[in-house]
Formats: sequence, structure tokens, C-alpha cells
Amino acid sequence: MTGVGRVTVKPSPIRPLPWSVAAALKRQASVLEGRLQQLDAELGLAYPPVDVLQVFWRVPGEARVVHARVILKSFADINWFRVEMLAPSLISLADNEDLLDGILAHEFLHYVWLTLAAKQAALGHLLKHDGNYPESYEALDHARQVPPEGWLTPRLQRLMMRAEDETSDECRSLNQSIIDDGFCATYRAARCPRTSSSETSRGRRRHL
Repeated sequence: MTGVGRVTVKPSPIRPLPWSVAAALKRQASVLEGRLQQLDAELGLAYPPVDVLQVFWRVPGEARVVHARVILKSFADINWFRVEMLAPSLISLADNEDLLDGILAHEFLHYVWLTLAAKQAALGHLLKHDGNYPESYEALDHARQVPPEGWLTPRLQRLMMRAEDETSDECRSLNQSIIDDGFCATYRAARCPRTSSSETSRGRRRHL
């Protein structure tokens, strides 16, 4: 496991990366750390730590690639939220920092939503919800975000919309490049599980 500030590259679960891919990943982890520092200044808040996972996931039943998610981690009765970004996406975004910022902005809205939800739960308040979870990945994804207004700058709102537009040539090209990349051919271990936006034992979604 290697780390650059708030960015930690987790070890491969299967085998060491080819040297060229490992070098690209290390370089992009440093770029990501720089983006987080700039986002801190733009958001007026500290962006959460990011773990880079050397895995490849796709949305079940779709050609869409999962780029990142927010997950609850626990250690010694201490809970905290972190962003997990998948290494193929990070490498493929080397020439598109705007789209990287858009993806990070998307995950930031999840991070804020989950942080506020956890705080309310700690205070004994239950979030209002009707007990029905959206069936589609996209609907569930948006249901667990705070509104961008008031949390994201206009620039980040625009970039987030670009990153979320799966029908655009830009996003389709990114997804296809990740699917076709040699890294994914080596680590084509699994699709994104149905519970990768996972459910806790009480049925609530814990990360997105």
C-alpha cells in the first residue's frame, strides 16, 4: 500500500501491476492529491481521503463503468467515510482533469449526504424515507446526494453534469477506453456487485 497525502493506493488483490501501469497509477495518484488540494480551496471544505482500488467494476446489466463511490469504514469503534476511486478510471482520466473533477464533485455530494445522515442518526433522529429504494442504479445514486446548490461552485456543478451524462461521447469514450484497456483485461475480476452501492444489515444503503 502506498500513499500520497490523502490519496492511498491499495495493493492489488490479484497480482502486481505491469511496470508501465504501476508508473502511470503512481503518477495519477500524485495528480489526484493535487486536485484534492484545489478542491479544498474551491469548496471551502476539506475533501475526504481517497483510496485507489486496483479493481474494475461495471454496473450490473449495463456497459457503464463504476468510477468511484463513498464507503463507510470502521476501525476500533471509529467510523468515517472515504471515497474509493477505481484505478482504471484514474489512469484513463490522465488527460481529462475536468472530468476527474466532475466525478470527485459527484462523490462529494454523497459524502456530505452520508455525513449528515450519520450525524442525525447519532442524535437519534431518523431520516425521512418511505421504505422504498429506487430500482435503478442511477435513481439510487441520486437519491443519496445533497443538492449541488449550496455545496458545489458553478464550475463543479457544470463538470459534475458532464461526468453524469452517460450518453455523451466524452463519457462513452471514457467507459470504452477503460473496458478495452490492458489493465482491465488483467483485472477483469468482477462486475460491480448488486450491493456495491451496498446495503447494511438493516437494509439501508451504506455507500454509493
